[in-house]
Amino acid sequence: MANHRKYTTVLSRKKDSTSKYVALTFDDGPHGTLTPRLINALRKKKVVVTFFVMGIKAEMHPSILYTAAMDGHEIGNHVYDHPVLSKLSFAEVHDQINRTNHAIWKATNSTPTILRPPYGNTNRKLNEYLTKIENLDVIMWSLDTNDWKRPSTAVIVKRALEKLVPGTVILCHDIHPDTIEAVPLIIDEAHKLGFQFLTVSQMIQGT
Repeated sequence: MANHRKYTTVLSRKKDSTSKYVALTFDDGPHGTLTPRLINALRKKKVVVTFFVMGIKAEMHPSILYTAAMDGHEIGNHVYDHPVLSKLSFAEVHDQINRTNHAIWKATNSTPTILRPPYGNTNRKLNEYLTKIENLDVIMWSLDTNDWKRPSTAVIVKRALEKLVPGTVILCHDIHPDTIEAVPLIIDEAHKLGFQFLTVSQMIQGT
């Protein structure tokens, strides 16, 4: 864990040191048709994940966020319309966060405690602002499937599994069809390897 509550790999604090916990995370949604498909697949697998949602899309699809939250998934802030935060003033960053928090609150009746900066673009000064002023943990990732490059389902599955270790935070996007197809396969294969899935905050808290 880095300074200013910026997390990449989240090591479980469970008493059972043999437990193997990882987190699936999804950026840039919710998507009007693909995210519901993903939620249904996760429900069948009895797995919870973390969604880092854009405010503009949260406004468009509040019922999808509500369903995700009711299923036990964590909803994180991915700011309003995906700018590079390090290029904005703190006032502009606050506006991006606040508008997104408001959209998530309206949909789920809860406010996020975690944020992932678009493109993973951040710096020490921005992290200090996000944690101390906005009171948000900055969540990065330790394993990138690069699904935004639109590889095949098989490639996404391979990338998600080949370097999987306890505490891994896997980056995916719930806006690509091949990713949605890959997720049940990732879950099944990870289970065979002894891994279990938690939300990011559950891994941080060790609960």
